[in-house]
Amino acid sequence: MQRLDLQCATTAAGLGERFTKTEEKLIADCSAVLAGQGLYAFAVFLRARPKKDKEAGVLLVRCGKLISFLGPQTSSPAPPTEEAVVALVQSIAADLHKLLLAKKMVAETLTYLKYHVKSKDDPNKAKPSPTPATQPKAAEQPKAKVTSG
Repeated sequence: MQRLDLQCATTAAGLGERFTKTEEKLIADCSAVLAGQGLYAFAVFLRARPKKDKEAGVLLVRCGKLISFLGPQTSSPAPPTEEAVVALVQSIAADLHKLLLAKKMVAETLTYLKYHVKSKDDPNKAKPSPTPATQPKAAEQPKAKVTSG
């Protein structure tokens, strides 16, 4: 028995190590294509991008590895390529249950990946200097009471 959610989380964590904050838009675009047009459109969308964005190819191949158990089993597992992943998605599409499971797994992986990337510190962003919580601000300092006498 396979723990599919754990596999999604493991795949996202591995990709999260590689991806930076600059790939947040790619992840958001992939999630939108997957939700709106489906798994095949997701694969074609990513396959069209590696010419200008090599991380798109990496994402496609890793998602292909994730859902490869749903496709036809081959005796010699070759390293997947972008074209092989698109062919895998086409073969999975013949079975609606497998297609929906694959889409759900890829969607979960993208969600986990989004949060992995968001949790990274941005090296270009200046960190605010901490203000001491124990010192009151100038406006909050108590004023001296004046008594007449």
